[in-house]
Amino acid sequence: MIDFVQGDSAAELRSWLTERVAFYLDRGPETIRPDVDLAEYGVDSVYALSVVSDIEDRIQQEVDLGAARLYPTIDALVGYLMTLTARRDETADPVASTGA
Repeated sequence: MIDFVQGDSAAELRSWLTERVAFYLDRGPETIRPDVDLAEYGVDSVYALSVVSDIEDRIQQEVDLGAARLYPTIDALVGYLMTLTARRDETADPVASTGA
């Protein structure tokens, strides 16, 4: 598994997350659309827990499973994760976020 790289773009995270979902569903990543509700693909709570665990490994940050459920598509989840990691980065380095 690839670790989170500072500056991971939304496109890189989307591609990785699509591959993880496809892996758990035993499908090709090209069959997973990032704008389709994951429940439509059969992602249940067991798969969701596995995907969230993989996400935590990648971004090196705990992700609340309840919060993650509010984002039912890969696109929505990527948006949430980008916000989550940006907030973490701002908190970790307040000087960098102010430009001082």
